[in-house]
Amino acid sequence: MTTLTQFADLIASRQISGQTVRFQIPDDWQQGVTAYGGLVAAIGACAIRDVLGEERALRALQVNFVGSVPAGPAAVQVTTLRSGKSVTQAQAIVSANGETACVISAVLALSRENSLTEFALTQPSTRPAEALDDLPFIPGRTPAFFQHFRSRWAEGDPPASAGSTLHSRIWMQLNSNPVNSELLCILF
Repeated sequence: MTTLTQFADLIASRQISGQTVRFQIPDDWQQGVTAYGGLVAAIGACAIRDVLGEERALRALQVNFVGSVPAGPAAVQVTTLRSGKSVTQAQAIVSANGETACVISAVLALSRENSLTEFALTQPSTRPAEALDDLPFIPGRTPAFFQHFRSRWAEGDPPASAGSTLHSRIWMQLNSNPVNSELLCILF
């Protein structure tokens, strides 16, 4: 059995040099010829935070996958496009093997007073996770990155089943040491 690289360890081992943040992408985070997209987005967001800091909240993140991120070294180059009193626009370019693999645009902003009332989102009702079985990792059939998650199918037709439902609900949990909640949201 292969030793898995926990997400928290992958993030902790990054190397920061000015506007560039370097990561080592292991085989166990691959989905075929490229790294799991959530991981690529998360390392880009992590690099943005490393370069720009934590002062401003992440308000928007657009992720464009334009190439592959194979196992091995990946570099993220962060550029501040514009920074004003309260809003910063940034871009992160993830590259592997000298090729652009992902372009990420981020908007970060300070909190400010407003007249909007807060609203609470309600979780949709579905079968409880405790009542469901874990989906298995099947070597050669499921992507390598799937080993890093506990997944339980709660509702809808499984992928590639030619089912008729238009939605699905899946309980997922990261098998890792605790990580920053912002990166966790992006990872999923």
